[in-house]
Amino acid sequence: MTQPLAKPARKPNLPAALYRLRTAIDRLVKPTMAYENNTYIEAPGLYVQLKTAVVFGQQSNAGGGGGSKSRPPFWVDAAEQLNNIDLMVNVWPTGSAGSTVQQLRALAAKTWTVEDTDKVRKLAGIINAWADDINTLLNHDHIKHITAPCPACGAETVQKRDSAGELIRSPALQVITEQGCTCQQCGYYWAPDKYIELAKELGIGLPEGVLE
Repeated sequence: MTQPLAKPARKPNLPAALYRLRTAIDRLVKPTMAYENNTYIEAPGLYVQLKTAVVFGQQSNAGGGGGSKSRPPFWVDAAEQLNNIDLMVNVWPTGSAGSTVQQLRALAAKTWTVEDTDKVRKLAGIINAWADDINTLLNHDHIKHITAPCPACGAETVQKRDSAGELIRSPALQVITEQGCTCQQCGYYWAPDKYIELAKELGIGLPEGVLE
């Protein structure tokens, strides 16, 4: 009996993995536009925002007197996250020295081979998880999720890696009240002044905490 021919192995999609990596790095280090007081302003990248939060935490915790002051939970979490990012980036094959931001930009510009596809995909997942964690830290309970398909790409959930590198699933549409709604699958963005329009398009009410 003739054995069926085995299907050829699927060729790794390096361009798609590189796109995800570079998009993830942009999420972490590239300045963004934020919506504040009915206008758009340029905000530092998430990594810089995290570092600033840690510095301000150190300053607010400093003071005279011999006794030590307890550090607020937010400051501790932000400092741990910053330290984790710095340590991991320093051992990654960025091909560059310098600050964490400089090394991440070097990682985005690095030349990879097809054999590196899985590694590139995993790095992108970890960096995206860092961006999500920083958003959670900086915005606290202002992050919402919409359980509905993205109008732009149709994705309802995304598979991503957490900061430990483990694969998890979460809703694709993520809302940060003051900044906007972003599809974590395709990257499509709705500004805060488009919330009502988006809700009507999805056929749902506005997420709790998001005001008209």
